[in-house]
Amino acid sequence: MGYVREDLIKRFRDKRVAAKISQRALSERSGLTQSHISQIETGSLDPGLSSFLQMARALDLELVLVPRKLVPAVEAIDRENEVALTVGYLPTRDILRIERVLSDYQGRKGISGDIVEIKHLVEFLQNAPLNQKDLKEFRSILDAFEGQSTRTSDKFFKKSLLALRALRNRIAHPRTEEPRPAYSADDGDEDA
Repeated sequence: MGYVREDLIKRFRDKRVAAKISQRALSERSGLTQSHISQIETGSLDPGLSSFLQMARALDLELVLVPRKLVPAVEAIDRENEVALTVGYLPTRDILRIERVLSDYQGRKGISGDIVEIKHLVEFLQNAPLNQKDLKEFRSILDAFEGQSTRTSDKFFKKSLLALRALRNRIAHPRTEEPRPAYSADDGDEDA
């Protein structure tokens, strides 16, 4: 049973660190003392179920009993969700890469409206929180830029511009749910 307890404690600690929450902040959220949390994480104190529940809820997690057959499916969903929700910003090296490609292209072709728009889009993406999927998409666009930067054709710039614009629009205007009609009969509208 010790291994299961150690695994749970490690998962809690990993979630806390991934969420960038200090033990002190977790203490304030959960109602447990910081020393209690520290002792639990180091393994010097066996936490009770109520302590686990308090820590889990403070980390916006929920403890659930799942049939053993469904555990792999739940873990797969958790892994997929964790990757999709991880948020970060464009690394400086990616920003420098695209600036270098744009300045090389601008040196050969001169300034154009497309280059200016790409710079504005990159500036937006530089300040926007990106999940792993968005970052991966940006890097594939950047790789396409670098792969074709020696060509003097404007076609690849147009294509990359459209891809960057689509990425920017998806980040700036995320779809949160299915589109709803302007109004419907079942809304219970009191003004009618």
